[in-house]
Amino acid sequence: MEKRAILFGMFHYTNNRSISADELPSTAFDVMILEKKLKQLQFKTSSYIDLGLKDVEQKILEFATTAPCDSLNVIYFSGHGGHSKGENYLYPVDFGINLDMGLSVDKSALNLNRIYPCFTRKVKLLIIVDACRDNLTPKYAGDFSEMVAPQNTYIAYATQFGDYSGCTAQVSYFTEALCENILTPNISIDQLFTNVRASLYLKHGKQISNSVNGLMSYVTLNGKCLKT
Repeated sequence: MEKRAILFGMFHYTNNRSISADELPSTAFDVMILEKKLKQLQFKTSSYIDLGLKDVEQKILEFATTAPCDSLNVIYFSGHGGHSKGENYLYPVDFGINLDMGLSVDKSALNLNRIYPCFTRKVKLLIIVDACRDNLTPKYAGDFSEMVAPQNTYIAYATQFGDYSGCTAQVSYFTEALCENILTPNISIDQLFTNVRASLYLKHGKQISNSVNGLMSYVTLNGKCLKT
């Protein structure tokens, strides 16, 4: 089974009329350390920093349409994100610019629900969302809403719905906990993120990561996919 991953880090957000967004220097390091771990797990990886919406959409489309049948695919995003009208969004670095042009949130950011339909073959998909940062205009900050994972998809969030995720200038708390646990052999993806949740809370005392599971079989990052 082929294992593939694409990683995005959004560092240099700019303040615009529509939003005030601090830069997120930890995102570049988040991508670097997680990509290193994924390569240790024999994933084929590609990573990108500071892309605008059109480029993010194009990279995901290319990644999805080239995914072999029954492959394991990871999409990781570190940056700002939030929800609007019940939909969850990932914010590229040109989010504020797009809003200033009069575009809606839906046309300024990547809707999570638009990712899965890009995959034209039967695959297993893990989406890791390390967003929900609080240093953003309150109207658009964090506060992801609950959603259902599509079939054979697992979505891992850095924090609970309606809450914010923490980071330093060096690293995100969630990605740090993920990297500490991801090499554990022979555990399911669900158990991995349960371990991440425990590690995160033990170290920082308040942030509780969340996930929604639509996988139809046992899947592990460090081992084999077993059919049920």
